[in-house]
Amino acid sequence: MDDEENLDEQFECGSSEDFTDDSNNFKNKGSNHSSSHNKKLIEVYSDNDLGSINNNTTNSNRDSPDQIEQPQKRKLYEFYSESENNLDDDHLERDEANSEHLNETHKDGDGEYLDKNQSETSDADNNFILKIESLLKAIVTLTQYRLKHADFIFHVNTAANTLSLLRDSILLIVAKLLKIKCVIHFHGGYWLTSHKSPIFIKLLVQFLCYYSDSCIVLGPEESAILNDKFGIKRKFISLPNFAGSEFFKNPNNIEKKEFSMIFLGRLVESKSADKLPEILKEILLHQPYAHLSICGDGPLKEQLLSNLKQIPEKYWRYHGVVFGNRKRDLLLQSDVLILPSVNGEGMPIAMLEAMATGCIPIVTKLGAIPSVIRNSENGFITPPGDIDLFIRTTIEVLGNPNKGEIRTRCHSVASTYSIEIYKKRLDIIYLSI
Repeated sequence: MDDEENLDEQFECGSSEDFTDDSNNFKNKGSNHSSSHNKKLIEVYSDNDLGSINNNTTNSNRDSPDQIEQPQKRKLYEFYSESENNLDDDHLERDEANSEHLNETHKDGDGEYLDKNQSETSDADNNFILKIESLLKAIVTLTQYRLKHADFIFHVNTAANTLSLLRDSILLIVAKLLKIKCVIHFHGGYWLTSHKSPIFIKLLVQFLCYYSDSCIVLGPEESAILNDKFGIKRKFISLPNFAGSEFFKNPNNIEKKEFSMIFLGRLVESKSADKLPEILKEILLHQPYAHLSICGDGPLKEQLLSNLKQIPEKYWRYHGVVFGNRKRDLLLQSDVLILPSVNGEGMPIAMLEAMATGCIPIVTKLGAIPSVIRNSENGFITPPGDIDLFIRTTIEVLGNPNKGEIRTRCHSVASTYSIEIYKKRLDIIYLSI
């Protein structure tokens, strides 16, 4: 518990200053570990239906002296578990980011991994029977790994949504029966941002927190919610999300388009995707040169596109789901990112990626967002559900003559949420268990 408390204090702020000496601490921790920790890294990724696990292995070698000095990691079983209720602000983005994390991890250390098939099927997401089947497959896979490997870590990325909590509680029970060390990693969710939670939900959250070997949150705001709202009396480790390294680059020298907006996320009510036509109409009354790019998919897609047809197409464009360089380029040319979410947010990766490209985020006060955004300095925050204020804020930001200074601060703050810092922190957490 002492290691966990130290980690909680070390990671609470999430700024680069707090992490200045972490690389040295990391090496010292490694030197104090016995050879039993000199194991390969095994990661298993599963999308929101918990299925489609492929048996692919990869080996890579350390090349640089810096890499050789880094301690070897424990054997790890890392399982990404999401429900369709959490296919929200950063699910699609996190899938891609986690894929990058996986690839870069193996550049830094030798090991093998099992990777998931990245394809997603919305029909499967809505099919309860397939969900049960995929959960059983996950349990079988976990059991098989336990039979083959004596020491590894089961890392569950979850959300405080009903289906996610139910499923991940089952997986935690299996892990405990198999005597597997388990990390629970919260990524927002409806019940973390709602005012009240049923007793049943509180019991599930308490179970996950108390019976895991380590419990990670996105920021101090989530830690406070779990302590106060759910009555959980334990220390939490703050591990903020990250922006991929490609979002800090502009290889094509793309310039910002004045008055351009972008929405990047799941097309669901929790993100106010149904309000986008209304938001655009009102903004056009004050900024006739405004333009909105919409990126994402979801159950509100057809309704959204139907309502957008009432607005001339020169003012908006639907791009579907975007990844990689395409997403980066759209953010690079966009003036502001709008995320008018009403619940469920943790720390949107889309927000961090936007900031890395100098795209000013206009967001709502949910989850760990306030730990990143300083209102009017490196972004703008409004109360969730206040669409009128959100619209007025967006209009003011679009017409702000000092946007260049805000963009510079956005990029500077985003640099403290890099994947390199994230990996170092995650390694320290693993070595502390």
